[in-house]
Amino acid sequence: MSFKVTEIMNFNGTPYSFTQDCAGMVTLLDKEPVAGDATAYEIAVAIDFSAVTGLMIVSTQDITLKTNIEATPDDTLVLLANEPVMWHDTSLHDNPLTADVTKVFVTCVTAVAGTLTIGVAQDATP
Repeated sequence: MSFKVTEIMNFNGTPYSFTQDCAGMVTLLDKEPVAGDATAYEIAVAIDFSAVTGLMIVSTQDITLKTNIEATPDDTLVLLANEPVMWHDTSLHDNPLTADVTKVFVTCVTAVAGTLTIGVAQDATP
């Protein structure tokens, strides 16, 4: 399997795109159900921060995602419905994750249930 991150921007009517191939492939969650009841659901994952070469997180509903510990998370990501967070190791911006992740706490901020997908490319030889 391959993992590619593609970014597209339209500037004054001219589209610009960039695609980055990322080493390795691990799909952590694929359309994981998220209830629309404002409860933080704990989901086990395994992300080796030092090995991540690509990352994509997307939800079909607005969510808040916290890593490792709900009360004092290493990272808190606020995702809007169908607007993915994407990162690759040649991005000009920082990885949205800052530490290894063993679990995520996901809270749907709408009353409508959705699904969460997390795809991570991890180098097997960091």
